[in-house]
Amino acid sequence: MKRCYMCRGNLQKRLVDVNIEGVIIKDVLAEVCERCGEQYFDTNTSTFLQNVARYVTEQRRAVISTTTKLSESTA
Repeated sequence: MKRCYMCRGNLQKRLVDVNIEGVIIKDVLAEVCERCGEQYFDTNTSTFLQNVARYVTEQRRAVISTTTKLSESTA
């Protein structure tokens, strides 16, 4: 059985919800420590979550930029 890197507890496969800057992705497969709750994702899942985080950040910057330009043009 795999062990947690943080506390050496046992890992168990579970579906978890992942919160990325307020965007919740439901039912993501992870290995979760039974003792401390640390979550581990496989490479494909990690890459997907990183891409989602990057997209969310880019979209928020675009909204902030547009909002700033609009407020400057009306001032």
